[in-house]
Amino acid sequence: LDTGHVNVFPTLSVGDEVRKMKDVIRAFHIHDNNGKADQHAIPYFGTVDWEDFGKALHDIDYKGSFSFEVEPSAKLPSPMFEEMFGTFIKIAKHILGE
Repeated sequence: LDTGHVNVFPTLSVGDEVRKMKDVIRAFHIHDNNGKADQHAIPYFGTVDWEDFGKALHDIDYKGSFSFEVEPSAKLPSPMFEEMFGTFIKIAKHILGE
């Protein structure tokens, strides 16, 4: 399930789609956007309801992959690039309630 693709449809909720598709989801492409375009933004930099998404993962007892599909700038100096990836881990743990 691609969180950003779901989010561009105003009548859909990412959390609700997770709950509906609980038996077929095996992996995620996790990213955010403004609800209008597929921007591949970092979670919390757009309009996806990440709290409900995290709750939905718990509701379905999801144990599969959790992969970000975001685009950090390749222009970042190496130490900052590494720090950003550490931040991605913190964001994932926050969404998962860990």
